[in-house]
Amino acid sequence: MKAPSVEPPRLWRLTLVSRRLLNLAGWFFPLNNNRGTVLACHGVGANRADILEFIVILQDAGFQVLCFDFRGHGESDGHTVSYGFRERQDVLGAWDHLMTRPDVDPNRIYGFGLDDVTIPPDCTRILFDGYGGPKKLRLEPGAGHGGTAGMDTARYRRELRAFFLGQGNE
Repeated sequence: MKAPSVEPPRLWRLTLVSRRLLNLAGWFFPLNNNRGTVLACHGVGANRADILEFIVILQDAGFQVLCFDFRGHGESDGHTVSYGFRERQDVLGAWDHLMTRPDVDPNRIYGFGLDDVTIPPDCTRILFDGYGGPKKLRLEPGAGHGGTAGMDTARYRRELRAFFLGQGNE
């Protein structure tokens, strides 16, 4: 795993279990008096250290964060990337972990992913439709598989922060 380019907030190292019983290496960034918890997912070919700058933005906006290495990435078990087919089991395993934590309000869990491979559109839609509370879904134009590299990252960082602070466009 590469060295982080930003100083990470306080974190707890943990091992999650996907619904297919693979061990997934993860970090939980706790925050007292938070606005909720974000399940943050890296893109294909990356790992959780690659999204530290986004985690800092989310923590600055008042959210605690759970991130993990998908199967076949970083320090997690597995060796095959299925471009979303099996990775949804990793996301659901992370969701299951959040449901066991007493410091997580199950009515204030949000998702963040860097491409449509890590959180497939059908899985995103299922999670979005299944949540009964206030909700917003933002899909970044051009940020599909492999598209994040060409994005205006400064604009994206500003818009991500605004979105999680409730200031984003509907």
